[in-house]
Amino acid sequence: MPLDSKVPRTLTPPAGIPISSRGYGASGELSPESEIAPSQGQEICFDAQTWQPDQYASIYYPVDQIGAENRALLECEVEIWSMIQKFDAESGKTRGNGSSPATPYTPTPRSGVHPRVDMVILGGGGTLWDLPPAVPHVNGICYTDPHENSRSLVQQYLDAHEDRRWDEYIARTLQFEGNEEITADAIRERDALMRERILSLTSCNIRRRPPVIVGASGVHVVSVHFVMESITNNRSVWRRLMRNSTSIVGDQGYLILAALGKAQGWRSAMNGEQQQPATYVTQEDIHSVLDQLGFDVFFMRWIPAEEANAMEYEGIISCAARRRAQA
Repeated sequence: MPLDSKVPRTLTPPAGIPISSRGYGASGELSPESEIAPSQGQEICFDAQTWQPDQYASIYYPVDQIGAENRALLECEVEIWSMIQKFDAESGKTRGNGSSPATPYTPTPRSGVHPRVDMVILGGGGTLWDLPPAVPHVNGICYTDPHENSRSLVQQYLDAHEDRRWDEYIARTLQFEGNEEITADAIRERDALMRERILSLTSCNIRRRPPVIVGASGVHVVSVHFVMESITNNRSVWRRLMRNSTSIVGDQGYLILAALGKAQGWRSAMNGEQQQPATYVTQEDIHSVLDQLGFDVFFMRWIPAEEANAMEYEGIISCAARRRAQA
Protein backbone atom coordinates (compact mmCIF):
# COMPACT_ATOMS: atom_id res chain seq x y z
CA MET A 1 0.00 0.00 0.00
CA PRO A 2 1.66 3.28 -1.06
CA LEU A 3 1.82 5.85 1.73
CA ASP A 4 3.22 9.33 1.67
CA SER A 5 6.26 9.82 3.85
CA LYS A 6 5.25 13.21 5.23
CA VAL A 7 5.57 13.18 9.02
CA PRO A 8 2.70 14.89 10.84
CA ARG A 9 3.64 18.06 12.65
CA THR A 10 3.51 17.70 16.42
CA LEU A 11 4.88 20.20 18.85
CA THR A 12 6.27 19.73 22.33
CA PRO A 13 4.63 22.05 24.85
CA PRO A 14 6.55 25.35 25.08
CA ALA A 15 8.22 25.93 28.42
CA GLY A 16 6.71 28.41 30.80
CA ILE A 17 3.10 28.26 29.63
CA PRO A 18 0.97 29.16 32.65
CA ILE A 19 -2.07 27.15 33.67
CA SER A 20 -5.15 28.58 31.98
CA SER A 21 -6.36 31.78 33.63
CA ARG A 22 -9.91 30.48 33.39
CA GLY A 23 -9.20 28.54 36.59
CA TYR A 24 -10.37 25.19 37.87
CA GLY A 25 -12.80 26.26 40.58
CA ALA A 26 -13.18 24.18 43.72
CA SER A 27 -12.96 20.53 42.80
CA GLY A 28 -14.27 19.05 46.03
CA GLU A 29 -13.73 15.44 46.96
CA LEU A 30 -16.18 12.62 46.38
CA SER A 31 -16.20 9.25 48.04
CA PRO A 32 -15.75 6.09 45.93
CA GLU A 33 -18.92 4.97 44.13
CA SER A 34 -20.33 8.50 44.25
CA GLU A 35 -21.59 10.14 41.08
CA ILE A 36 -21.00 13.68 39.86
CA ALA A 37 -24.42 15.28 39.53
CA PRO A 38 -24.86 18.09 36.99
CA SER A 39 -24.94 21.54 38.58
CA GLN A 40 -28.10 23.19 37.38
CA GLY A 41 -27.32 26.46 35.65
CA GLN A 42 -23.58 25.93 36.06
CA GLU A 43 -22.84 23.07 33.70
CA ILE A 44 -23.68 22.22 30.11
CA CYS A 45 -23.59 18.43 29.78
CA PHE A 46 -23.08 16.16 26.80
CA ASP A 47 -26.39 15.67 24.97
CA ALA A 48 -26.77 11.93 24.46
CA GLN A 49 -29.99 12.42 22.49
CA THR A 50 -28.01 13.79 19.53
CA TRP A 51 -25.22 11.22 19.74
CA GLN A 52 -24.71 9.39 16.43
CA PRO A 53 -21.49 7.35 16.65
CA ASP A 54 -21.45 6.44 12.95
CA GLN A 55 -21.74 10.12 12.02
CA TYR A 56 -19.15 11.09 14.61
CA ALA A 57 -16.74 8.59 13.07
CA SER A 58 -17.44 9.99 9.61
CA ILE A 59 -16.74 13.54 10.79
CA TYR A 60 -13.54 12.93 12.75
CA TYR A 61 -12.23 9.55 11.50
CA PRO A 62 -12.86 9.36 7.74
CA VAL A 63 -11.57 6.23 6.09
CA ASP A 64 -10.97 7.57 2.58
CA GLN A 65 -8.22 9.97 3.63
CA ILE A 66 -6.64 10.31 7.06
CA GLY A 67 -6.13 13.95 7.95
CA ALA A 68 -3.12 15.55 9.59
CA GLU A 69 -4.65 15.36 13.07
CA ASN A 70 -5.22 11.61 12.91
CA ARG A 71 -1.83 10.92 11.36
CA ALA A 72 -0.23 12.85 14.20
CA LEU A 73 -2.36 11.04 16.78
CA LEU A 74 -1.26 7.66 15.43
CA GLU A 75 2.36 8.77 15.43
CA CYS A 76 2.00 9.80 19.08
CA GLU A 77 0.34 6.52 20.05
CA VAL A 78 3.14 4.51 18.43
CA GLU A 79 5.74 6.51 20.36
CA ILE A 80 3.81 6.19 23.63
CA TRP A 81 3.53 2.41 23.33
CA SER A 82 7.21 2.15 22.51
CA MET A 83 7.99 4.05 25.70
CA ILE A 84 5.61 1.88 27.75
CA GLN A 85 7.27 -1.24 26.36
CA LYS A 86 10.64 0.14 27.44
CA PHE A 87 9.42 1.02 30.94
CA ASP A 88 7.83 -2.40 31.39
CA ALA A 89 10.95 -4.17 30.15
CA GLU A 90 12.99 -2.25 32.73
CA SER A 91 10.50 -3.41 35.36
CA GLY A 92 10.82 -7.04 34.20
CA LYS A 93 7.30 -7.26 32.80
CA THR A 94 6.48 -9.12 29.57
CA ARG A 95 3.69 -7.93 27.32
CA GLY A 96 1.89 -9.22 24.23
CA ASN A 97 4.02 -9.89 21.16
CA GLY A 98 2.83 -9.32 17.59
CA SER A 99 0.21 -11.71 16.25
CA SER A 100 1.28 -14.59 18.44
CA PRO A 101 -0.66 -15.38 21.62
CA ALA A 102 0.22 -12.98 24.38
CA THR A 103 3.06 -14.12 26.61
CA PRO A 104 1.63 -15.46 29.87
CA TYR A 105 1.77 -12.59 32.32
CA THR A 106 0.04 -12.15 35.66
CA PRO A 107 0.30 -8.50 36.68
CA THR A 108 -0.83 -7.32 40.08
CA PRO A 109 -3.41 -5.04 38.44
CA ARG A 110 -6.11 -7.38 37.15
CA SER A 111 -9.46 -6.45 35.66
CA GLY A 112 -12.63 -7.88 37.11
CA VAL A 113 -14.32 -7.68 33.71
CA HIS A 114 -12.25 -10.47 32.15
CA PRO A 115 -9.29 -12.30 33.73
CA ARG A 116 -6.90 -11.54 30.84
CA VAL A 117 -7.71 -7.85 30.49
CA ASP A 118 -4.80 -5.52 31.20
CA MET A 119 -6.10 -2.51 29.24
CA VAL A 120 -9.38 -0.62 29.55
CA ILE A 121 -10.62 1.81 26.92
CA LEU A 122 -12.96 4.33 28.54
CA GLY A 123 -15.64 5.87 26.33
CA GLY A 124 -14.33 4.67 22.99
CA GLY A 125 -17.27 6.19 21.09
CA GLY A 126 -17.49 3.23 18.73
CA THR A 127 -14.13 4.05 17.14
CA LEU A 128 -11.05 1.82 16.99
CA TRP A 129 -8.47 4.25 15.62
CA ASP A 130 -6.15 3.82 18.63
CA LEU A 131 -6.12 0.01 18.68
CA PRO A 132 -3.60 -0.67 15.86
CA PRO A 133 -0.67 0.75 17.91
CA ALA A 134 -1.88 -0.83 21.17
CA VAL A 135 -2.67 -4.45 20.41
CA PRO A 136 0.91 -5.81 20.04
CA HIS A 137 1.62 -4.64 23.60
CA VAL A 138 -1.35 -5.94 25.61
CA ASN A 139 -2.91 -9.27 26.52
CA GLY A 140 -6.56 -8.26 26.50
CA ILE A 141 -8.72 -5.16 26.14
CA CYS A 142 -11.96 -4.22 27.87
CA TYR A 143 -13.69 -1.76 25.53
CA THR A 144 -16.26 0.42 27.28
CA ASP A 145 -18.76 3.05 26.24
CA PRO A 146 -21.95 4.23 27.96
CA HIS A 147 -23.99 4.15 24.74
CA GLU A 148 -25.37 0.96 23.28
CA ASN A 149 -25.19 2.28 19.70
CA SER A 150 -21.45 2.92 20.19
CA ARG A 151 -20.85 -0.57 21.51
CA SER A 152 -22.91 -1.98 18.62
CA LEU A 153 -20.48 -0.44 16.12
CA VAL A 154 -17.62 -2.29 17.79
CA GLN A 155 -19.60 -5.53 17.90
CA GLN A 156 -20.38 -5.19 14.18
CA TYR A 157 -16.66 -4.91 13.50
CA LEU A 158 -15.93 -7.99 15.62
CA ASP A 159 -18.65 -9.98 13.85
CA ALA A 160 -17.76 -8.94 10.29
CA HIS A 161 -14.24 -10.13 9.48
CA GLU A 162 -14.55 -8.60 6.02
CA ASP A 163 -14.90 -5.14 7.60
CA ARG A 164 -11.97 -3.08 6.28
CA ARG A 165 -12.88 0.28 7.84
CA TRP A 166 -9.72 0.61 9.94
CA ASP A 167 -7.23 -0.66 7.34
CA GLU A 168 -5.80 2.77 6.58
CA TYR A 169 -5.23 3.41 10.26
CA ILE A 170 -3.49 0.06 10.53
CA ALA A 171 -1.32 0.88 7.51
CA ARG A 172 -0.33 4.25 8.97
CA THR A 173 0.51 2.59 12.27
CA LEU A 174 2.75 0.06 10.54
CA GLN A 175 4.45 2.93 8.74
CA PHE A 176 5.13 4.82 11.97
CA GLU A 177 6.43 1.61 13.55
CA GLY A 178 9.19 1.66 10.94
CA ASN A 179 7.95 -0.84 8.36
CA GLU A 180 9.24 0.20 4.95
CA GLU A 181 6.82 -1.97 2.99
CA ILE A 182 3.16 -2.13 4.04
CA THR A 183 1.68 -5.36 2.69
CA ALA A 184 -1.90 -6.58 2.65
CA ASP A 185 -0.83 -9.56 4.76
CA ALA A 186 0.66 -7.28 7.41
CA ILE A 187 -2.55 -5.26 7.55
CA ARG A 188 -4.68 -8.41 7.89
CA GLU A 189 -2.39 -9.70 10.63
CA ARG A 190 -2.78 -6.52 12.70
CA ASP A 191 -6.54 -6.47 12.00
CA ALA A 192 -6.83 -10.05 13.29
CA LEU A 193 -4.88 -9.10 16.41
CA MET A 194 -7.27 -6.19 17.09
CA ARG A 195 -10.22 -8.59 17.05
CA GLU A 196 -8.36 -11.12 19.20
CA ARG A 197 -7.40 -8.63 21.88
CA ILE A 198 -10.91 -7.20 22.51
CA LEU A 199 -12.14 -9.55 25.23
CA SER A 200 -14.85 -7.46 26.91
CA LEU A 201 -17.40 -4.99 25.58
CA THR A 202 -19.35 -3.24 28.31
CA SER A 203 -20.85 0.00 29.57
CA CYS A 204 -19.14 2.63 31.70
CA ASN A 205 -20.00 5.85 33.51
CA ILE A 206 -17.17 8.35 33.64
CA ARG A 207 -19.16 10.45 36.11
CA ARG A 208 -18.78 7.69 38.69
CA ARG A 209 -15.73 6.43 40.55
CA PRO A 210 -14.83 3.84 39.43
CA PRO A 211 -16.24 4.38 35.91
CA VAL A 212 -16.19 0.62 35.28
CA ILE A 213 -15.82 -2.24 37.75
CA VAL A 214 -12.31 -3.69 37.81
CA GLY A 215 -10.28 -5.52 40.40
CA ALA A 216 -9.33 -3.70 43.59
CA SER A 217 -5.79 -3.05 42.35
CA GLY A 218 -6.84 -1.63 38.96
CA VAL A 219 -5.53 -2.33 35.47
CA HIS A 220 -2.16 -1.77 33.82
CA VAL A 221 -3.26 0.65 31.08
CA VAL A 222 -6.26 2.96 30.80
CA SER A 223 -6.82 4.67 27.46
CA VAL A 224 -9.31 7.55 27.36
CA HIS A 225 -9.56 9.83 24.36
CA PHE A 226 -11.76 12.91 23.94
CA VAL A 227 -14.00 12.14 26.90
CA MET A 228 -13.51 14.23 30.05
CA GLU A 229 -13.18 17.60 28.32
CA SER A 230 -15.85 16.67 25.76
CA ILE A 231 -18.84 15.93 28.01
CA THR A 232 -18.91 19.07 30.17
CA ASN A 233 -18.02 22.75 30.04
CA ASN A 234 -17.39 22.90 33.79
CA ARG A 235 -13.73 22.86 34.80
CA SER A 236 -14.44 21.66 38.34
CA VAL A 237 -16.37 18.70 36.92
CA TRP A 238 -13.59 18.06 34.37
CA ARG A 239 -11.07 17.84 37.20
CA ARG A 240 -13.17 15.22 38.98
CA LEU A 241 -13.72 13.32 35.73
CA MET A 242 -9.94 13.16 35.39
CA ARG A 243 -9.79 11.74 38.92
CA ASN A 244 -12.46 9.15 38.07
CA SER A 245 -10.68 7.97 34.92
CA THR A 246 -7.33 7.59 36.69
CA SER A 247 -8.86 5.78 39.67
CA ILE A 248 -8.70 2.38 37.92
CA VAL A 249 -5.02 2.66 36.91
CA GLY A 250 -2.96 0.18 38.94
CA ASP A 251 0.29 0.83 40.76
CA GLN A 252 2.90 2.00 38.23
CA GLY A 253 0.27 1.64 35.52
CA TYR A 254 -0.35 4.00 32.64
CA LEU A 255 -2.89 6.55 31.46
CA ILE A 256 -2.98 7.32 27.73
CA LEU A 257 -4.98 10.44 26.98
CA ALA A 258 -5.99 12.55 24.01
CA ALA A 259 -7.98 15.74 24.56
CA LEU A 260 -9.33 18.70 22.65
CA GLY A 261 -7.08 21.68 23.37
CA LYS A 262 -8.48 25.17 24.00
CA ALA A 263 -11.87 24.01 22.81
CA GLN A 264 -15.16 25.83 22.34
CA GLY A 265 -17.20 22.75 21.41
CA TRP A 266 -17.48 19.90 18.91
CA ARG A 267 -20.05 18.09 16.74
CA SER A 268 -21.47 14.64 17.32
CA ALA A 269 -23.75 14.50 14.26
CA MET A 270 -23.55 15.62 10.64
CA ASN A 271 -26.54 17.96 10.75
CA GLY A 272 -26.24 18.95 14.38
CA GLU A 273 -26.15 22.73 14.58
CA GLN A 274 -25.98 22.61 18.37
CA GLN A 275 -22.46 21.84 19.50
CA GLN A 276 -21.58 19.46 22.27
CA PRO A 277 -19.90 21.13 25.27
CA ALA A 278 -16.17 21.32 25.81
CA THR A 279 -13.93 22.32 28.70
CA TYR A 280 -11.16 24.76 27.85
CA VAL A 281 -7.92 22.99 28.84
CA THR A 282 -4.24 23.33 27.98
CA GLN A 283 -1.23 21.03 28.23
CA GLU A 284 -0.29 22.65 31.51
CA ASP A 285 -3.77 22.10 32.91
CA ILE A 286 -3.58 18.38 32.20
CA HIS A 287 -0.02 18.11 33.49
CA SER A 288 -0.95 19.87 36.74
CA VAL A 289 -3.99 17.68 37.45
CA LEU A 290 -2.16 14.45 36.68
CA ASP A 291 0.69 15.48 38.95
CA GLN A 292 -1.78 16.11 41.77
CA LEU A 293 -3.37 12.71 41.12
CA GLY A 294 -0.02 10.96 41.55
CA PHE A 295 1.11 10.56 37.94
CA ASP A 296 4.35 11.45 36.18
CA VAL A 297 3.76 12.69 32.63
CA PHE A 298 6.33 11.19 30.27
CA PHE A 299 4.79 12.21 26.95
CA MET A 300 3.02 15.42 25.89
CA ARG A 301 2.43 16.75 22.38
CA TRP A 302 0.39 19.57 20.90
CA ILE A 303 -1.20 18.78 17.51
CA PRO A 304 -2.48 21.91 15.71
CA ALA A 305 -6.11 21.69 14.61
CA GLU A 306 -6.87 21.27 10.95
CA GLU A 307 -8.46 24.32 9.36
CA ALA A 308 -11.92 22.74 9.26
CA ASN A 309 -11.90 22.30 13.04
CA ALA A 310 -10.19 25.55 14.00
CA MET A 311 -13.43 27.19 15.15
CA GLU A 312 -14.19 24.28 17.49
CA TYR A 313 -10.79 23.65 19.05
CA GLU A 314 -7.30 25.04 18.54
CA GLY A 315 -5.51 21.71 18.73
CA ILE A 316 -5.30 18.24 20.19
CA ILE A 317 -3.28 17.25 23.23
CA SER A 318 -1.71 13.79 23.24
CA CYS A 319 -0.46 12.73 26.64
CA ALA A 320 0.72 9.68 28.57
CA ALA A 321 1.52 9.37 32.25
CA ARG A 322 2.57 6.69 34.72
CA ARG A 323 1.22 6.30 38.23
CA ARG A 324 3.95 6.73 40.83
CA ALA A 325 4.88 3.66 42.80
CA GLN A 326 3.14 3.36 46.12
CA ALA A 327 5.44 3.88 49.06
